Amino acid sequence: MRTLGTAIRGTRELLSGGSGTLIPPRSSEELSKSVLEILNDAAKAGALGANGRNKMKGRYEISHSIEDHLALHAKALKRS
Repeated sequence: MRTLGTAIRGTRELLSGGSGTLIPPRSSEELSKSVLEILNDAAKAGALGANGRNKMKGRYEISHSIEDHLALHAKALKRS
């Protein structure tokens, strides 16, 4: 997953830490420059892909989701 995104709220957080390239809003020149950079640099493309995959796997892996839901239910039960 080699990701380019516009540097706006939400996208900044997802692509932080080397998991993607942030492009300033309304900057077609920067977008085209970044696309060409990734296409021409296999090592950078691979690193962005690996970082993005690891970040999303860690964040959205089913075991983490189950743990989060169980914790939420336990918290709700304590309140009642």
